[in-house]
Amino acid sequence: RLTLQQRLILPIILLGLVTLLSNILAVFGVNNVNSSAGTIVDEYMVSEARLEEIRHSILNLHRLALSHIVAVDHGTMIQLVQEIKEQEAELDGKLAAYEEFVEERDRETYKALLEDYGTFKHSLVQLACASADSRTQEAYALANGDVSSSGGQAEGNIDALYESVSRQAASARGRLTAVYITSLLISGASLVTGMVLLSMWVDIPEHLRVLSQIWSYMPSEFIAQWNLFNPRTVPLFGSFFLSWQVVPVLYLLLGLLFALTGRALFVRYQVRGR
Repeated sequence: RLTLQQRLILPIILLGLVTLLSNILAVFGVNNVNSSAGTIVDEYMVSEARLEEIRHSILNLHRLALSHIVAVDHGTMIQLVQEIKEQEAELDGKLAAYEEFVEERDRETYKALLEDYGTFKHSLVQLACASADSRTQEAYALANGDVSSSGGQAEGNIDALYESVSRQAASARGRLTAVYITSLLISGASLVTGMVLLSMWVDIPEHLRVLSQIWSYMPSEFIAQWNLFNPRTVPLFGSFFLSWQVVPVLYLLLGLLFALTGRALFVRYQVRGR
């Protein structure tokens, strides 16, 4: 049989072990949250931003090509050709830099984007030559034909890559939510276990009426028959209720409050893609 000293120290030891375990699990949870959040911010959101920059550059090249057709003097045409070359060189760098964000599953789409962009650049050269040679009708036909077609195909590939990145970001957010919910469950279980162990050790005298009555409402204490049917009443709205009438409703209200508070905090600090 356990001695009195052992009975007193055992709940404290168990409480310490539960606290240690919950802290270790909390550290793992924080690391998982940081990992998921870092992936969303540093990879997926940056990838989406890079794709939008590539899309904007292609549209800008198309606009410059159309401006070349309607230019009225050679000086303006030469300036537009120079701008087109600069934009192409910048876009070449963006496409090359984006390769590090491409997953293996999207490798073929990325290659198709590069091929369509190559066709797009070749069509721009033909358009500029026709426009500079005053072959306006041919230039317009190229603008509405090869340039528009290859540019549209390139944008389609960009849309496919963007959709893939968005799906991966959504999956990462789902994992982040799962880690958050798991952390909540672990924290709740640790709290309940700690309170049960604490109730085995702490006993509030009944002459401290308010404190002892509140303590008797703890789950580990309330299940005892002498607390469940305790004759002490609770005054509410001009009426008096027994503990078995009040405590279940109190549990429901507190559970709802904790759930709403946790959700509000999570929505506030959740990493969201833009």
